[in-house]
Amino acid sequence: MLRAPPIQLAGMPHTGILVFCWQSTEKQDHSRHAVPPGQGRQHGLDPVPRPAQNPSMHPLSSHSLHSTGRSPVYSAVIPAPFGRLGILIAGTHIQEIVFLPPEYPLHPPSCLLSTQAALQLESYWRNPDHPFLLPLKPSGTPFRRRVWAAIAAIPRGQTRTYGALAQQLGSGARAVGQACGDNPFPIAIPCHRVISSRGPGGFAHESSGFLMEAKRWLLHHEISAACALTPSAHVTP
Repeated sequence: MLRAPPIQLAGMPHTGILVFCWQSTEKQDHSRHAVPPGQGRQHGLDPVPRPAQNPSMHPLSSHSLHSTGRSPVYSAVIPAPFGRLGILIAGTHIQEIVFLPPEYPLHPPSCLLSTQAALQLESYWRNPDHPFLLPLKPSGTPFRRRVWAAIAAIPRGQTRTYGALAQQLGSGARAVGQACGDNPFPIAIPCHRVISSRGPGGFAHESSGFLMEAKRWLLHHEISAACALTPSAHVTP
């Protein structure tokens, strides 16, 4: 597969995530309203029809359903410990990774890139230190790209609060929260590591239900691995 040379985002250390140079003339978006609860985000459409329209199977993180009136079609729908993940492809890039409910029909990868993404996600289920080496489609305003770069720099097994990220970026916690919720590449860009000062906070603009269960699973998965690698104290008899 031909790829353009990867370029790191400013402030993003090497994490195994390939991110292409994101150039945009969009103005910084600090005041975007959250998607109402129960409505998701979705960015891309593939040419293959998706399963029959069942409201309980709509993606739980997407936008274009509301703007186009159409549902997404995934290059792959793979099992996850907390449900399903849909992978959207745009040409030679990953366009979005979408959380889906456990009853969503599985769909085997239909191209090399979605196969690579599925294999890397499956490796992450076994080992949260597994790097993601995926070409991510340029997306978002300059401000959101700064937020996503800061999120990608959070080490596995650690968390940051919305307020701490906001202070780091010279922004407000609400704007940071909106950018976290609009992250099109969850897990690869680990927005689950951003929490509230009073608890886990939200996830993909939701504060309860399946998505919060997914966030709790991801945090537990990473923190448990970090604890397992911590040497135990030796007591001298």
